[in-house]
Order: sequence, then C-alpha cells, then structure tokens
Amino acid sequence: MRRQDYTLDIAGGVNVANYAYDLSNSNGLLIPNRRRAYLCDDSYRVMEDRLLIWIDYTDIEFS
Repeated sequence: MRRQDYTLDIAGGVNVANYAYDLSNSNGLLIPNRRRAYLCDDSYRVMEDRLLIWIDYTDIEFS
C-alpha cells in the first residue's frame, strides 16, 4: 500500500490522504486496482468516516 498526502487547494485547502493498493501485473506494469482518498485533520491523521474518492479497477490490459 502506498499513501500520498497533499493539500487540495481547489476544495478550500483541505488535507487529503490518497491510498493506492491491491497491485496487479499487466504486461509487466504494476497497477493499483484500488484507490481511496480520505479527508485528514491538520496533522494529516485520516478521518476514516470522511471518504472522498473510491475507485476500483478491474480487467486492466495494455497492448
């Protein structure tokens, strides 16, 4: 699992933790199948009840 912290200026400067996990291999490329982004407090502690974005990928192929 990887986590990226950032400030989302377009939404008023809120703090966000973005997680990418559940990797799969597609033609030699590791692709995260799941992404989640949560609001954070001022110390970047995740507020688990404040899920902003959830994306699940399936059947990813590159040619």
